[in-house]
Amino acid sequence: VSAILNSSMGGFEMVNNNDDNIEEIEKKRKEDKLPGVFIALFIVTAIFLIVYIIRYTPAISGWTSEDDYLNVSKKPQIEAKKLSAENPFEHNSAAISEGQTIFADYCADCHGEDAKGDFGPNLTDSEWKYGSDDKSKFEVVKMGRGADTDSEMPSFKDDLTDEQIWKVLAFIDSLK
Repeated sequence: VSAILNSSMGGFEMVNNNDDNIEEIEKKRKEDKLPGVFIALFIVTAIFLIVYIIRYTPAISGWTSEDDYLNVSKKPQIEAKKLSAENPFEHNSAAISEGQTIFADYCADCHGEDAKGDFGPNLTDSEWKYGSDDKSKFEVVKMGRGADTDSEMPSFKDDLTDEQIWKVLAFIDSLK
C-alpha cells in the first residue's frame, strides 16, 4: 500500500503514529517550509505596524493631523521671517558683475538691458510697486506677483537660488 501511495500521490508517504495507531499522510518535500521571503515580509510588516501605531496614535505620541496642517501652513511664514532684511551682496563688485550676467539672462527681456523698463517696469527708480526695501524686492523676484496674468512678475524660485536673486538685486541697486 505504501509503495502505491508513494508513486500515485507524488512523494507522499504513509506514516504510522505509534501513540494512537492512526495512519497519517506526511508530505516529505522541501516546499513544506514557508519561504524566507514571506517570513521577512511578515517581520517588516510587523515592524512597520509597530512604528506606525507609536507614531500616529494620539494617545501615545500626541500627534494630530491638525498639528501637521498648522506646521505646514506656517512654514512659508517662518521662511519669510528667516529672510535677511538687507542684501548681503550690496557694494560687492564681483557679486554685482555676476548679478548683471544673471539679469541679462533672466530679466532683460522684460525690463530692458539697462533695467529702465520695456515690457516690465523701470527698476532704476526709487519706488517699486510692491515695496522698495531689499526684503520686499527679494520676495517679488522669488515668489512673483500676479503670475496669473501676462503683464505681471513671474516667480523665479525654481530658476534662481537665493544667492543669485540677491546678486541680481545688488546689480539693480548699483544702477541707481
